[in-house]
Formats: sequence, C-alpha cells, structure tokens
Amino acid sequence: MSAGGNGPGSPDSVRQEVRAEAGFAYGAIGADIHVFGDGTPVYLLFARRALSRQDPDWLCAQPSRMLDGRAEVVEFTGREAELADLIDWRDAPARMAVRWLHGPAGQGKTRLAARLAADSERDGWLVVDAVHGTDSHPPAEGSQDLRTAGRVGVLVLVDYADRWPLTHVSWLLSNALLLQDTPVRVLMVGRSVNAWPAVRAKLHRLREAVETSDQRLAGLPEQSAPGRHSERKLMFEAARRCFTAQYHRARIVRSADTLEAIEPPGSLEAPEFGLTLAVHMAALVAVDAQVRGGRAPTDVVGMTTYLLDRERENWRQLHENGDRGLPHATSDTQLARAVFISVLTGPLSGADATRLLDDLPLPVPGAQLVTDHAHCYPPTDAGGHHRLEPLLPDRFAEDFLALSLPGSPVSGHPTDLWTVTAATRSLQRRGDVEPPYTARALSFMIAATERWPHVGERLLFPLLRRDPQLAVDAGSGVLSSLARLETLDTGILEAIEPFLPSGQDVRLDEGIGDIMTRLTTYRMATDDETLVRAMRSWELSDHHIRAGRATEALTAAEDAVALVREAVEGSDEPAGTAAELQLFLAGALVHHANLLARAGRDPDVWTVLSEGIELVRPLPTSDTQRLVLGDALGEMGAAMIRADRAEDGLAQLEEAIRTHAGRMDDAGALRMLEIIEHLWPFEINHSIALSAAGNHEEAVRTAENVLVGVRQMARLKPAALGPVLASAVVALGSALWAGGRHEEALAASRNATDLYRSLAEVEPRYRQQLADSSYRLGTRLGGMDRSLDAVQALQEAVDLYRSLPDTDLSLRLKLLAVASHELREQRRPERIAWGPASAIDGAAKGYAHAGDWPALWRLIRAVPIADAVRTVRRLPRRSAGLSEGDADRTLARRLAVQGRRRTERVVAAAARAAVWRSDYPLGDASQVSFARNRPYMTRTVLEHGGAVERIEVIDLESRAPKTNLYQGTQMHSSVQCLGDHDAIAVRDHRVWGTSGTEIVHYSAGSERLVAAGPPFVGARAAATTNGWILGLRLVPGALVASPGGRPREVDLVPFGLRRGDVLAVDPSGTRLAFADGEVLVVTDADVCDLVSDGRMHEDHGGIRSVAFVSPDELVTSGTGGGLYLSQLESGLGCMVASAEAAPPLDDLFYVPAWRVVGGWASGVGRPYFFDSVTLDPVPVPRPMVGNRNVQAITASPDGRYVYYGGQLDVDAPLRRRSFDWTSALHDLRHPGSLLQRPLSSLTDAELESLDALPLDSATRPLLELARDMLPRTWTRTS
Repeated sequence: MSAGGNGPGSPDSVRQEVRAEAGFAYGAIGADIHVFGDGTPVYLLFARRALSRQDPDWLCAQPSRMLDGRAEVVEFTGREAELADLIDWRDAPARMAVRWLHGPAGQGKTRLAARLAADSERDGWLVVDAVHGTDSHPPAEGSQDLRTAGRVGVLVLVDYADRWPLTHVSWLLSNALLLQDTPVRVLMVGRSVNAWPAVRAKLHRLREAVETSDQRLAGLPEQSAPGRHSERKLMFEAARRCFTAQYHRARIVRSADTLEAIEPPGSLEAPEFGLTLAVHMAALVAVDAQVRGGRAPTDVVGMTTYLLDRERENWRQLHENGDRGLPHATSDTQLARAVFISVLTGPLSGADATRLLDDLPLPVPGAQLVTDHAHCYPPTDAGGHHRLEPLLPDRFAEDFLALSLPGSPVSGHPTDLWTVTAATRSLQRRGDVEPPYTARALSFMIAATERWPHVGERLLFPLLRRDPQLAVDAGSGVLSSLARLETLDTGILEAIEPFLPSGQDVRLDEGIGDIMTRLTTYRMATDDETLVRAMRSWELSDHHIRAGRATEALTAAEDAVALVREAVEGSDEPAGTAAELQLFLAGALVHHANLLARAGRDPDVWTVLSEGIELVRPLPTSDTQRLVLGDALGEMGAAMIRADRAEDGLAQLEEAIRTHAGRMDDAGALRMLEIIEHLWPFEINHSIALSAAGNHEEAVRTAENVLVGVRQMARLKPAALGPVLASAVVALGSALWAGGRHEEALAASRNATDLYRSLAEVEPRYRQQLADSSYRLGTRLGGMDRSLDAVQALQEAVDLYRSLPDTDLSLRLKLLAVASHELREQRRPERIAWGPASAIDGAAKGYAHAGDWPALWRLIRAVPIADAVRTVRRLPRRSAGLSEGDADRTLARRLAVQGRRRTERVVAAAARAAVWRSDYPLGDASQVSFARNRPYMTRTVLEHGGAVERIEVIDLESRAPKTNLYQGTQMHSSVQCLGDHDAIAVRDHRVWGTSGTEIVHYSAGSERLVAAGPPFVGARAAATTNGWILGLRLVPGALVASPGGRPREVDLVPFGLRRGDVLAVDPSGTRLAFADGEVLVVTDADVCDLVSDGRMHEDHGGIRSVAFVSPDELVTSGTGGGLYLSQLESGLGCMVASAEAAPPLDDLFYVPAWRVVGGWASGVGRPYFFDSVTLDPVPVPRPMVGNRNVQAITASPDGRYVYYGGQLDVDAPLRRRSFDWTSALHDLRHPGSLLQRPLSSLTDAELESLDALPLDSATRPLLELARDMLPRTWTRTS
C-alpha cells in the first residue's frame, strides 16, 4: 500500500504502507494500515479469533485461569440488559455509530464485549479487534482478510480505548474499512469516561454522520427488587455452577451436585462485590476451598491472596515434579519473578523474552525461565510464538503487581525487594531506544497506584524521578494518565517538563497539553503577582491549543489580557517599565486576536488589534516592539483581506513585512533564519492581497519565492512547516488562476488539497482549511468543464463543512450553502446519463464532432451499459485520447466487441425479470404500504364492486401473497405494513347506520382495537424503526408505539403544530417530519427530541406534502404549487433548490436509483418527475417508458421498490395491447435493474452483492463488464 499524502512538506509523522519491522510483517486486505515514519504501527486490525477451549485439568491447577474472560468458562449471566442495549445499538439504522463502554476494572467489560462479538459473528458481522501500536507484541502476524463482501456490517472492538491518543482515534476512524457502504459499529472499551468527551467531540468533527453514545457498566446492585433474587446472587450461582462443572470434568469431584449447595463465603451485598470479577472470584474461591477442604476468605483482597497462593502452589508442584524428571526446573520464587515481569511487559517474542530475563539478576537462565513460564501461561496467539503471557484479568495482574512490591499492606502475601530493581532495570534503554513495552508497564503501574498507593511511592514515582524521559517515551496516553493521577507529586511533573519536545509532535501533543495544563494551573494557584499570573494564563492558552482545546485556549487568552490590563492600569512604575508593560499588553492582545481569528470572530479581531497597534506603535523601537507591531499589522492585514479590503490589507501587510525585516539588521545567521521563517505567513498573505488588487504576476512571484524558502527549510522540519507550505501553495494557485494560467492553477490547487489532507489526518483542526481547499479545487475544475472531477472535490468540501463544529454557526452554514449550491450546479450535467437514448446519442455526437475524446470516454463510462456499447463506436479505432492508457483501451475494445442488438436484448430481458406485473388495479398510492427494512408490503383490494375490502401482505422476494389480514365490508383510509403478518390501520367503522373511526392492529387471524373516536378521522399511519406512528388530522397530536408496546399520546402543540397527518419518515426510520401550513418540524422517531424546526421560505406557501430524500434533506410541495428541496443543518432548514413551476403535488416519493423525486398532480391526472439533485423537470424514467396512463405511483422507504398502476399496456404492441388496469413492481436491486442504471451511479456494495446472486450466462458477462467500467475515482451517487 502506498504512502498516503507524503508530498513535499507534508507531515513526516504518519503514512500508510505494508512492511516488515524487526521481523514482524503485517498486511490487511480491505483496510488501511497506519504507521509512523519509523515503521512503528499506530494500530493494527485483526479479524477476531476466539480462544480455544482449555483442558479442565489445566484450568483447575491454577484456578485464576478460569477468570480469563477469553476462556468463557462462566456462561454469560447478569448483564442481559446491558447486552440487549448493545445489540439495539448495533442494529440501529445509522450507517456509523461509536459507543464508549466504560466501568472499573473487573466490571465485566471485556466479557460483555466478547459476548457481543460472538453474537455478531453468528449474525453475519465482520468482527475486528483494533490493537494499539504501543502493545509490546501484536496478537497475530501475517495478512488479515478484512473484506466486507457478504457481511451484514463491521464491528470494531477497541480495548483500552482510554489509553489511545485522540489523533490515533482519528486515524482509526478514517480507515478505509470503516468508510464502506456497510453499517459500521465501533465499541471503545475503557475504564474511565475521562477521555470520552474529547474523543466524542473529535469524532463529530471528523465524520459527517456518526452516532455517538456512551454506556456505563454500573456496579451490580446491592439490593434486589421485591420478590426477585439478588442479581449478585444469581451471578454467583451461575459462576459456581460453571466452575463446579470444570472440577467435575477434571475428575476432582465425583459429582457436581455435591458443590451446588455452596454458599457465598461472605455477604455479597458489600460494596466491593459490585464488580462482576469480585462475584466470580467469590464463586471460584468458594468452590476451590470446598474441594480442598479449606475455608474461603470473605473479602476480595483475601480472595485475591487465596488465588495467588494457588498459583504459587502449582508453580511449587511443577518444580517438585521437575526433581522427578519432568521438564520444569524453576522454583516458585523465580517463577513469581517472571510472572511479575510479564505483567509489565505483556507478551514478547521468545528471543526478546529470553534476552530480557538474562539481563535481570536471576539465578535461572532466561531460556529455561521462559520455557517454564510458558507451561503455566501458554501462548494465546494463533502461531503460538508469544512468551511471557501475563496474568489475566488485568485487575488481578495489578493486584499481583501491588502485593509483590515492598510496602504492601497485605501481610499474608510475600513481597520481594527484587521487584523494584527488576522493574527499574527492565525499563532501561538500549542505547537511545526505550523498551517497546514502556507504555504498557507505566500504564499498569498508574492503574495499580490508583488503588494501591504504595505502588506509586515504592516504584512508579522513584522510577520517574530517576528517569523522567520514560514518561515521554511511553507516549501521549501515559502522559495524560499521569496528569490525571491525583497522588502524583507536582515535582515529578516538573521533572518531566524539560524532556517534553518544544516543537510539534503528533504523538505527544495531547499528553503534553494535559501535563502542562496541570502544571500551569498549579503554578497559577501559587502565584500572587498579577504579571506572573498573566504570563501563566498566556502559557495555559498555548497548552490548550496544543491539546486541541480551542475554546479553553481562547478563555485563557482573554484572562491573560485582563490580568495584564489590570497590571498596566494599576502601575506606578517609571516610564521604561511602563513601556514594557504596554508592550506586554499589546503582545497579549495580538495573541488574543489570533485565537479570535481562528474562531471566525473577525469583528472582534479588528477591535482587539486596533487597540494593540495603538499601544505598540509609539513605544521605543526594539526587537520585541518590532515583533509585536509586525504581528499586529500582519493579523490586521489578513483580517482586511477576509473582509474584501484588498488595498487596505496590502498596505498593512507591506508595513508588517518592512517591520519584521528591520529585525534582521543586527541579527546573526540563526536569528535571521528564525525571522525569515516568521515572515513567511505575512508574505503569503501579501501574495493574496496582490492578487486581489489585480497585480497577478507580482503575486505569483511572491508566492513562488516563499515556496522556494519553505521547501528548503521543510527538509529539516517538515511537520512544523507543513501548514506554511500548504498556505503558500494556496496563494500560488489563487494568483495563477486570477492571472489566467488555469492549468498551472489546477496543479497547485490539487497540491494544496493533498497537503491539507495530510495535515488533517495528523491534526483535525486543519479540516476547515481542507474544506476550503477542496471547494476551491472543485470550482476551478467546474470552471474548466471538468464536472465529474469537480463533483468529487465539491462533495468532499460539503462533507467537511458539515462535520465542522458550530463555533461560528452562521459562517459554517454560509460556507456549506455556497459549497452545496456549487455541487448541485456541477452535478447538473450528470443528469444526461439518466436521460433518454436520444439525449445520450446527441451528447456523444457533439463530443465526437469536436474531437473531445476524453469527454466522450467519460460519458461512455457514465451511461447504462447498453448505451455504452452503442456509443463506444464513435471513438476512433485507435482509441485516441484515452488518458488512462492500456486499461482504457482494453475496456473500449471489450465494449466494441459486444453486439449492440444482442446487448439490448439481454438488458431488456433482464429488466423484465426485475419487474413483477400484476392484475391488481392500483388506483391510489394509499392502497399500498411497505414494511420498514423488511421485504413485505400490504395491498388494499376492493372486491365485489367495491362492497368488500381485503388487506393482504405480499412477500416481495417471492412476489406472492403471504397473509390475508382482513376481508370484510369495513373500509380503511390508511394502512401501514409492519411486517410479514401484521399492520396498523385506520378503519371507518360502520354498524347499523352508525359510523366511527377506529385504530386497529391486524395480525394473521386476529385483530386488536388500539383506539377509537372522532379525533382519529383522517389520521395517517407510518412505520418507523422503533415501531409505528399515527399522525392526527383534527387535533395536534400523534400516537407513537414501539413493537409490542402500548401506544402513547404525543402532544404536538409544543412543536408549534396544529395537526400531525402531513408527515414523512426518513429512509433510516429514525426521523419524522411534520408539516402544518408553512411550519416544518423534524423530530426523532419517538417524537421526543427536536431535530429542526422553522418556517418555509415566503415563496413556498403552505406545505401540501413532504418526503425525505436523506436524513438531512426533504422535498416539500406547496399548496399553491411548486416543489422545494431543503437541507437540515444545526437545527435549521435551508432551501437549496426549487421548481416553482411545478403543479400542486400529493404523495411525494423519492427513487434514488432513478435520481428522481416526484408526486401525483391530481389536477392534471398524472405524476410529475424531477431531478432529485437540482429539481429540474425530467421525463418519465427510462424503466417506466411505455407505461402510459399511470394513475398512481409510490416507492418503498429504503428506495428498493417502486410500485405503480394504471392502464400500462395501452401502448404495447398490438398482440399485447390491453386497456385493463394493472400494476408493476420494480425491484431496483435486481441485476436487471442494475443493468439499466448509469454506470456512474452504481456503488461498490451493489456490485459486490451480485456475487451472491445466481445469474444466467448472458447477464453475468455484462455485469462483469459494468463492474470493470465503473469509474472508481468518481464520487458514488445514486
């Protein structure tokens, strides 16, 4: 895999590749690999592998082995509600969702995640473990097949997520594995929730539509509900039963029944038994003590000590057996030392483990100790190569670590002074290289210190005092954990401080920010002098910036200004000192203005900078005065450029450059280089101002001069100068474009976008600049009639703008609206691929006449396969102008040899197979409803001259009736299919001359009255993911029901609505839209949370009908006519397209596979169709051509099925012509439908799904050709 984004000046800290490092080789099929520049993996992805079942004799020899969640000795008990919650989260309709599962060590997180993984694998999900690169030895080697074909979705499990730096989470979430069309779920497991808010915020900045949630694994309740057994007692009994079974299988007890009456050794209601691990330990110790005829301890520490004693007993027994000729020569004392080291190191290769133990003061050869340790703790990796497998679970290992160290408060367990020496020596460097397990070792020490303070006092703190560099070597996660460790002495943080790199380091920035934030906050609390506290606030602002906390940084900068201002106003110092104070204040104001500019608050920037310039200009000239004045003028010039005041900005920038240049007069060589580097941003803005003022050539020269200098310096420190280089390339591209040098400008724009993409991968704060750069690239491509490439760039810009935080909502919405409009304009030419054959032929003829062969080839690769076969003949025989060389020429030849008429016959036959024709006379769209996410629909059939009504469920896969739900004389105004055997319906109940309205739930062979009364007249039913909703016409209310639950009444008055029957459900089933007059309200499916509300544009008028195009886009029709497309952003609806000439439309529908929206015009008696992107009127979709006199049309919510009825055979050939009323159902995922689609609209997932379908010998070659024709660099839209 090639390196991603390693252009000149891009950050050298991360790239993607497959390589071997230190004998370890790894590859992934279907996913990216992110590694650091030195080859160290950021993280690795592994297809989940269950641990093989263990021998009962081996388990019972050291009973703690049965506590390892991977062994799954204990059946899953006691967390059914939490598992159900996770299953619901997994199966929710969102394409991507991330959940943070947190709870103390021993709470059962790993076991719960393992159960979810097992259930998900059984249900058809691809389950992947994400392992952080700081793990000392990965769990497997070789290639990992992570392809998603045929999978329901992808579930990624991230254990120890609270140890991952935020940037590494960003990289994981940008992996290609998670960007496919299949559902993706990421379960992040950690002890603490501390890291989650920052992760969640970064996720929302990184991804447009990621659902985030957290789930706390609470302690087991102390008391049970009345009449129920305690959950702890039930868990104890289940664990006891499972442990007893192992002792029985090992023939240690004759009958498992003899142990079934064992009671807990102490009260399970004590707080310490709130942990799942503690309850399991109680059961294990109780069973083992009973078997051995001993007495079980009653507290958790005693149980831990008991189990550790059993470990030692087995070690001792193995050693004694060694005296009898068995291959085990290590005493229990020496094996305990190896176990202690394994807790710190985790699994290592055999050679590394042997080398480490040989370096420690041990009387046993390392090789022998490694071998004997593996007898007790065998490798769990697939190849069996690991050695020094640690104790598990982690909490048990932390306890062993603590109890082995001197100072342990538990007198009944032996301590060993050797452990302090060994831990210190094991973390010594080889040369300048730290051990690969440094992060793990310190993480375990920190975790143990939180519960066992003596671990910090005797080991961790002295270790860090002796070698503070260790904390830096361990990485950002450990630095952050240390910053949160309350018992850590501030002096240790101060010892670490000098070893923190001063420049940017993507591996450490967040941890450094956390360490320095704690240190600076501590220092501020002890500082009394106002100026010192001001300086601390300024420093704190810088640290917050480094940790990615922009809001906190701005607050600290404001505090710094306030404190300096207080010092200046209260000062009675002599003139020289007063001048220094004013210079300090001016510098603080410039720093504040810089952060305000980052937040998009330009009006405030002007005010703050004006004060700063007024303060600093009259001060005595010095290097610092010139620095502050130059920076202030430069910031002011940049603000003026953003305000389209190019001439004023040019003057400010030229003065800023002259001011900084004056600092070079007496500067040495190194100082001069620093000043030149500091000048580059101002010179870049100078180039932009020159171009804006019309001096394009000078602007180009200025930008090129900057680029020469930056590129030379970037060889020394590319990570620091990447942003400057990207800015210079942007300025060059703008100057070239304004000067008419368009091809050169395009090259620069692509380079700038690639640079910002690399920067954004390392630090997401550059996503704003990446969005701007993608937008510029898209508009320039569009300006040169390269609409397909323009669409790709503009789509990236739109997605990025959507994902930005709402720091300045109005600005973000403005940028998004502009980018969205440009994107729709550039997608307008795409429509030709959906058009009639005559339009495609006309465009192809035009390109051929003009000799524009690349444009013709792009058209051929965009249109349906039959059109491609027909139009390829317009290419010259030598396929001139095919830019992609041999690959394109081969495709062109393959198309050319296809017989045109034969292809048309095959496509027509396949298309007919995709349509189910029925004698059912569909006359109104309300007669049909589709189940949500299931292949069923209901049809309402009138019989006996309209006197009898029948409601039947149709199985859409078999295309046959499945169930009759109702047959009788009662009529229904709204029916909603809920599945294969039930529906909810609004029934007009007539008995003995009286009538009323009832809400009825029909199931196969039965019916249940849900509600009745006048308020339900005219109500409308719809299905959601959570169940169903019934919107009322006469009152502002609705009924909302979940599967199997009783419906609840919802008052719509708080939403500003007077009725609820004009409603729609989005394709995912998770959002509802209600319309009333000019008011449009969007809520969640439970009508609890408001997503968006507002009034339509005055041109719209009242809303007649509404339909979703996506969860964030709706199409509405006006009561007086007109069709309008609106986009939801940050709780607001923004109109993005309109068709004002459209007649009044009812029953709006959306068919993504045909790129149309439409509705029924009752005044005209026919449906109208519009392009779903631009709302331009379009002809009848090609698959419907020939079906004249259509009387009704509707589509399923997921866009798979289209159903319409009318006199469909009026225009058929004479032998098939008929005036009968019939209907047709199109399956748009059928291979025949895909062959009719434009190639550019087909998604990878749709083509992959074809592999599982039985295709005939005529259809498969065409579909394979269509797959190869798919333009894989284009944006997929359908």
